[in-house]
Amino acid sequence: MSPQGCEACCEPTLAGGHGMLAYPAAARKKQLGSNGIAKETVPTATVKASKAPQDLVDGLRVDPKHIPCRFLYDDVGSQLYEKITQLKEYYPYETERALLKAHAKDIVRSIPPGSVVTELGVGDGSKTSLLLEALLDRDGPDAVHFCGIDCSAEALGQCRANLQRHCPRLSPNSLELIEAEYLAGVAEVRRRHPTATLCLLWLGSSVGNFAQDAAASLLHDLAAAAGGSMQLLLCTDLWKDRRVLHDAYDDPQGVTEAFIKNGMRHALRTLGQPEELAGKKNWTYDCVVNPEETQVEMWLVAHRAVPGLLPGSKVGIAAGERVLMEVSRKFTEPCIADLAFRAGLCIQAAWGNPLYRMTLLLPPREALQRCWADSDSLFSCIADWNAQPIGLRHPFCFYYGHNAAFTKLKLLPGEEPSSMDLMLSRGIDPNVLDPSLCHSHPDVPDAWPSEEQLLEYVSQTRAKVLGSLERLQQTPSSSRGSAPGMTELCMGLEHERMHQETLCYMMAQQRKRDYTEALQGGHKACIIVQRLPSGGVTAGQQAQRNGQQPRLLALDVQPYYLPQANYLQTAIGEEGSHTGSVEAVPAVPATPKGTPDRAAGRAGLGSLGDADESSGDELLCEGEEVMVRVPSTKVQLGLGANGRAGYVWDNELGSKEETVAPFLLASQPVTVEQFRDFILENKGYQRPELWDPADYRMLAASGQSMPATWSPDSFGDLVLRQGGSEFLGAKQVASCPAYVSLAEALAYARLHGARLLSEAEHAAACLHADSQAMAESGGGRGGDGCGRLVGLRSGGWEWTASLLEPFKGFQANPGYPEYSTDFFDGCHFVLKGSGPYTHPSMRRDSFRNFYQRQYPYVLAKFRLARDSE
Repeated sequence: MSPQGCEACCEPTLAGGHGMLAYPAAARKKQLGSNGIAKETVPTATVKASKAPQDLVDGLRVDPKHIPCRFLYDDVGSQLYEKITQLKEYYPYETERALLKAHAKDIVRSIPPGSVVTELGVGDGSKTSLLLEALLDRDGPDAVHFCGIDCSAEALGQCRANLQRHCPRLSPNSLELIEAEYLAGVAEVRRRHPTATLCLLWLGSSVGNFAQDAAASLLHDLAAAAGGSMQLLLCTDLWKDRRVLHDAYDDPQGVTEAFIKNGMRHALRTLGQPEELAGKKNWTYDCVVNPEETQVEMWLVAHRAVPGLLPGSKVGIAAGERVLMEVSRKFTEPCIADLAFRAGLCIQAAWGNPLYRMTLLLPPREALQRCWADSDSLFSCIADWNAQPIGLRHPFCFYYGHNAAFTKLKLLPGEEPSSMDLMLSRGIDPNVLDPSLCHSHPDVPDAWPSEEQLLEYVSQTRAKVLGSLERLQQTPSSSRGSAPGMTELCMGLEHERMHQETLCYMMAQQRKRDYTEALQGGHKACIIVQRLPSGGVTAGQQAQRNGQQPRLLALDVQPYYLPQANYLQTAIGEEGSHTGSVEAVPAVPATPKGTPDRAAGRAGLGSLGDADESSGDELLCEGEEVMVRVPSTKVQLGLGANGRAGYVWDNELGSKEETVAPFLLASQPVTVEQFRDFILENKGYQRPELWDPADYRMLAASGQSMPATWSPDSFGDLVLRQGGSEFLGAKQVASCPAYVSLAEALAYARLHGARLLSEAEHAAACLHADSQAMAESGGGRGGDGCGRLVGLRSGGWEWTASLLEPFKGFQANPGYPEYSTDFFDGCHFVLKGSGPYTHPSMRRDSFRNFYQRQYPYVLAKFRLARDSE
């Protein structure tokens, strides 16, 4: 239910008999206004039947009959919709507004200066103004430009008045309003602003008015109409508890019912039907929540027959016949990823909660360039590219060339690989206990290429990759779901994003080495802390001002990694800025008890069966540890053998069903303060009974006496090196999660008579956390970690006690078969969630990270679990 998706043009029509919507629909009559902008002829209430709108005629000729949703938005309908947005039951409006308010500054960081913010289907301006105000704060009133597109001149006029009220700093000359359909409007914006980045906003979950194929086609066409540099912020309502959905679309006050009945009256009066048949008294409203299609359907049932709708035909509505008025699809994380993938767009970031999600989408060229700029921002911090801070990994220089080589080899398989391609084609992950054992990889050269050689190689390789994108753009829309190169492109992007995280924890180790050697009176720092120029000026802008050509790729978007000081943000009670499921949820109706239906179909988790809901919130305090009882839950790991979830790695596919028994789980991960006590008070590294024998032998041989990210300072205290420009004392980060190896985590758990959770238990815990968040959204307990599960998806990878194993139905990716199969070796364990340096595009519930249990460098946390008595 959203005027942006109906009144604002691209009309949806039904496809088949399942209440799904399709695009493109029958075109309405168009004409050009005096300014050359596409305008539509809106039918009057007394239009002759011979001139009946074709989309309405088409909807009445199919079974079941449906009315195009644009008929919901006449003057009366628009007024009723405004009342709907003010209902406490109608959560989408306030939820979206709260998310935009909470994350406006973060979203704006992804919008290049000088962009033209372009809204598809203008609303009342209250939500859009939040982003515009954040842009005005950053760039000033002379650099912010807004274009609103809508078919309704009245809506555009209201938008102008509202924005001038909400954003008084926005210059009238920077506010453009275009009366047009979506595609024509976007094309007109591009004509007026040929070189600017267009930042399209599609708010209100209006994409839910379209079927998946239709929505993908529309997104693809919008990107094509925008051309050049563009990005799209797509807002989507998520599938959730059925009663919450039903109440949102069938409110006790009857406002939604009046809104839907008015739409029928508008449509039938357009066909010349009398008031006694078209009016509300002839219809019964029926709101249906359809779990099979994850959508809400709004139907009207006729009391009396409505004959003779179309002259010359027998088309009519029989007494008791059901007519579909509107469909509002709800989304899951895999569904959104699939939508973007089939549209030929790449996910760059996401902001959301268990109720709602905002996703930033980029075309392939823009996604690659931003990814490369992020890699280059990291290497700009490394003074010595030949440094090798981790012996189990290649030196820094390898990764700069490897990322480019990998993407080229996947996207251009027909090109003869060069010697440099082959040398850089694969890294190493040797057995920690016996490094002589390792998967296949190219021979390690006596000397790696120089920095200048790698810069030249990467520059040439990136140019070839960009050239290969032309075939994506030429792909016919009918085969877009399997567009040549899209799979390989996404593989290359995610591969580089993973290695950017590798570089971050390697840099942490190098900083530790720099620090230790500095205490000994020598050594020039290898890692240079880079700071953004004052005023938020980007590297690209700074170089341009100085008349310089940046040595490394520099775009006018702040690099993701450069401004991060993420470790302090992981403190319990703090929220990450790019979490896939933000734990602070705006006020919405509380989830009714007795029907959990908790976020059914969330990525990688599958749907829930029956759960022991009655005891799910039981808390047990053991010492200082707050344990939450997670009820018995049926989970399905994996996305299915042929899961449609955009690009995913092969080990995310297949499925494994499991009924998780009730268990107790710590509400928060083990903190630095708690693990410091393990070291100093409990002498944990000196007690072999706490450790697996092989783990303790390795520990004793290496002399390790603390986590690999920790160092003793000159006074013998502990400091941590995670991010930012300074070392952090243990007291500064006392409430942050401790990053340790699985071996260290298991030793700590044994000391406390506990264990670690399994991969399936992590899935159950996430579902329970989502249920808690929705139940508390009406004003329950706060976010201090007491009484609810926090940090399951963010703040550090979460160790599980589960070996990396294939799910049933697993098939190795033929384009990269060794990605998983080389590590189904009984040595690698699954980690879930995300780390402080995991790029937002990589954060999804189905993702399975994996490391050896003794590997100490990954930024991974853990929490205690116990069997429930």
